[in-house]
Amino acid sequence: MFQAVKVRRVRFDRWGYIFVTPFFLAFLAFQLYPILNTFYLGFTNMKGASLEHKMVGLSNFARSSESLKLQGLSADNANALIASLQAAGISADTDAPAAGASSTAYDLGSIDTTTTTDQASNASSGYFVEVSQMTSTDAEAVKKVLVANQVAPDVITKSIATVYAGLLFDAVFWQAFGNTALIFFFNFVPQLFFALVFSIWLTDVSLKIRLGGFFKTIIYLPNIITAASVAVLFASLFGYPSGPVNQFTVQNFGLPEAVNFFRSEIWTRGIVAFIQFWMWYGTTIIVLSAGILGISPSLFESAVVDGATPGQMFWRITLPLLRPIMSFTLVTSLIGGLQMFDIPFLITNRRGDPGGSILTTSIYLYNQAFSSANNYSYAAAISVGMFLLILVLAGILFSMMNDPDEVKARRGKK
Repeated sequence: MFQAVKVRRVRFDRWGYIFVTPFFLAFLAFQLYPILNTFYLGFTNMKGASLEHKMVGLSNFARSSESLKLQGLSADNANALIASLQAAGISADTDAPAAGASSTAYDLGSIDTTTTTDQASNASSGYFVEVSQMTSTDAEAVKKVLVANQVAPDVITKSIATVYAGLLFDAVFWQAFGNTALIFFFNFVPQLFFALVFSIWLTDVSLKIRLGGFFKTIIYLPNIITAASVAVLFASLFGYPSGPVNQFTVQNFGLPEAVNFFRSEIWTRGIVAFIQFWMWYGTTIIVLSAGILGISPSLFESAVVDGATPGQMFWRITLPLLRPIMSFTLVTSLIGGLQMFDIPFLITNRRGDPGGSILTTSIYLYNQAFSSANNYSYAAAISVGMFLLILVLAGILFSMMNDPDEVKARRGKK
């Protein structure tokens, strides 16, 4: 009597996957592939215009090689050795003049490297032959050539030294990392302090602040100005000798002469740190304000009824409940701060001067990859090294910002 009606189920969840598909495609093409390719290049020897490269393992990160330096040779003997080494396919170098020019002759077999160091400081005492970054196989080949050229075995042994190279032993990289960390510290600490003060001030209902949205807009404005414009602005403000800052200080504070701010390491670092603070503290204020507004107003109302002071409410309610947002702010600021590039790159000569004081890891990476050397593999190794450093530091920050009560509760459940 009744005919069964077949109900067709309509699934709407698949539309969500369809809508997010463009994002994943863009992520795979423009983010994931470059990241994976960077990791791959970090373990190769790719450089220059050539596309040919091979895997070299961890050589870009840490390696030990042997360096040979024979001292006190005559020009003829030095050039003869270079010719023999090159004939054997070994790259070597000498500071001796062209073949045929002569200097004080030395018997190769009688060279004692313990006694010729002082002689080598004098150009008339002899010349060097140097072979560096040898593998163990290369070192054996070099020894055979030297023995064939009647160099005494004990002289060869004394002249070979082990050289450690790679990212872990790169003094310039660690200097750049130290510069980056120092500039980040001196811009983020005041940034976090002022952001907390302004976010509490702007979200406090009891103060009844007028034009709160206007103030937030003004505070955020520096963030939407391009880094190039900001760099040009501050380079002009602190210009030497006729920049506005120099004119104002000389005329109003009686300074005897203008200050060349960008020839001073302290001033240059201070200016870069201030620019980073000025550009980004508005973003931090908005994030922290959103976190404070997410706290239930009933908690503050109960605290007022119980007679709590504003200071007590901040330390006992606002700050503890703001912990997740603070963790997010700290980690994202750490990632952005350690990738600092545009302002230090543009503010002086694009190489981190004066004295490498604002040479950041990103600038060092850029110079390795896009300078005349085009050392892409080492630049990729720097990227991998920075990734690992940021990962470790972010993990430390997360562990520091964990709520102790929550950690105890998790351990109790286990």
